[in-house]
Amino acid sequence: MKLNEFKETLNKFKRILEKEYNKIKLPYDISLYCLLNQNTMSEWSVANINPDNIIQKDTKRENIDIIKYNIPEGSSVLFYTNCILYKRNNTNIGINDDSETLLHLSRFDRELKGKLKRKVCLAKNEYENIVKSIKIYEYDLNPKDIEEANNDK
Repeated sequence: MKLNEFKETLNKFKRILEKEYNKIKLPYDISLYCLLNQNTMSEWSVANINPDNIIQKDTKRENIDIIKYNIPEGSSVLFYTNCILYKRNNTNIGINDDSETLLHLSRFDRELKGKLKRKVCLAKNEYENIVKSIKIYEYDLNPKDIEEANNDK
């Protein structure tokens, strides 16, 4: 595949995501977490429902910066997961709960609510522990009007 074909394919998928994005609404308020890096505050971001999954993915660094997004009920998001649910004896059982969400951040107004610093001890193996210093930046996200969000592009 040539570079131009690759770019065209990416743009095609981006258009599909933008078209489908408003079809799924959150049924309740939710908090999502992602690592702070150079791409976190860009137009699209992948966030995780479980902050422990974010912390454990970054095993190399001792200092981690995390963003917590508070998203209100009725906001548009795209959920995807590798969680397998099956029903047995009237109970739902989840395996490997690693639920992630795709956020179209340019469609939200962001307001910094606070900063928090914590130290966490994780088991590296049977004999060793890892101490990580974690900074959490908490943002409230409020959906923009669709027309306003399209003008920001």
